[in-house]
Amino acid sequence: MRGCLRLLAGLIAFLFVIAAVLALFVVNLAQIVTDRGTMKEALDLGPLVVEAGPLLLVEAMQEEAGARGVAVADIDTAALQAAAREIAPPEWTNAQIDTAVDALFDYLETGDMDKATLEIDVRPIVERLRGEAGGRAIRAVLQSLPVCTDSQTDFDSAMENLEIPACLPPGFSVEEATQVVQEAVNDALDENPDLLNEAGQVQVEVFKEVQRTGEGQAGLEQFQQTFMRIKQWGWLLWLLPLGLLLLIALLAVRSLSEWGHWWGWPLAVTAVIALLLALGIPAIMTALLRMAPIAPPGIGSFTIPPEQMARRLLQPLVSLWQKRIFVQAGGMFVLGSLLIVVGFVTRRNKRAAHEMA
Repeated sequence: MRGCLRLLAGLIAFLFVIAAVLALFVVNLAQIVTDRGTMKEALDLGPLVVEAGPLLLVEAMQEEAGARGVAVADIDTAALQAAAREIAPPEWTNAQIDTAVDALFDYLETGDMDKATLEIDVRPIVERLRGEAGGRAIRAVLQSLPVCTDSQTDFDSAMENLEIPACLPPGFSVEEATQVVQEAVNDALDENPDLLNEAGQVQVEVFKEVQRTGEGQAGLEQFQQTFMRIKQWGWLLWLLPLGLLLLIALLAVRSLSEWGHWWGWPLAVTAVIALLLALGIPAIMTALLRMAPIAPPGIGSFTIPPEQMARRLLQPLVSLWQKRIFVQAGGMFVLGSLLIVVGFVTRRNKRAAHEMA
């Protein structure tokens, strides 16, 4: 009977290792993605937006010009990025990202769709776009354009539609063209008061596109409910390994020595496996991300490349997740090692006491 109980306890110890590693990984991940403060600290997309935006603009211009049979010289991307940092500095972009995170979490935590609305203060951007920084950005783009011919896109038509011109009018210098483009941008801003209300706030509904279909609305509601379940009850996953430890104690522990070994070894093995997996999983995720087929952004798309966005999103989150795993698994390993030592010491003392008797 005693042997059967020990065999059953060994099987439960094996299950404990699996359950504890799973709880360690899942609970920490759930705590990170459901905490708005943690997400704000982890997401640092401001520099990425400022760096990638001008590059996407250059790529879109070159593709569009190539489709029209126009040769575009190399654009000074460094000057364009410098101007972009002035127009939309990383600190402003990060502030808007924080606002977006707040709006998202306000909806996820309440289920109130009205809370999923961003209020973005665009006054600093408009002021810089009207000023010297906007002029430098426009100049960096225009100085690479060829002179228009009769078969090429008309510069005035491009200005009327606020399109990126494919060429410059004959006899126009870059400075003159820059002034024309900037005046067109300023006129467009003045003629569209809906873009800027009196408070200088632009409201953006986060889930406007998703809500257009009943299927999208249902999926959004299900996601919100799942988020709340994970946030409120995710920690309960720890009850499974704790229950298995108690079951091991009931089945196999009859002394302090046995307690040290039956709890110490599973804890130590769990910690080692968790540490090894935590070290390897980020590398596997990075490899999978690089292998995943991702379509390039279309012409005129000002969306950050999905692979680059995913990597910038995942890296800080995975790094924070790793740190938590290392700390908790390290503590688990220390505790397990101490219990193992207790098991050996008490067993030796008990054996010595029997020999003396």
